[in-house]
Amino acid sequence: LGQDDLRVAETLHNKGALLCEADRADEAMECLEEALRIRELHHGEEHESCADTMQWMGNLLRKHGDPSEALDYFKFALRIKQTRLGNDDIDVANTLFNTAVLLDDLEKYELSLIAYKEALRIRKLVLGEKN
Repeated sequence: LGQDDLRVAETLHNKGALLCEADRADEAMECLEEALRIRELHHGEEHESCADTMQWMGNLLRKHGDPSEALDYFKFALRIKQTRLGNDDIDVANTLFNTAVLLDDLEKYELSLIAYKEALRIRKLVLGEKN
């Protein structure tokens, strides 16, 4: 495997997500940045795998960095996912939910409520009323 192989990007992405969960922010961001670079190299920045990495970068920044920058990552990831997967995809709902949590943190309650409602609508549509 070369350093720019997509399997390396996947491993870096997963390692970065794990490090994010373990509150090892600097290491996590390094892994996620490199994973994003490789994924963009192969797919361009408008690919859902890039959006997944950007969402994790947003999660990391929400917890350990700049919430405004985190919001930029979430918005970019959301736009890519809506374009590539459609507005009613469960991954779109997950990104909307993460965005709503961040907006709540930023005390942007009206925007947060809109994002929560849309995430809930999609989840009910995809998963059914009982889930």
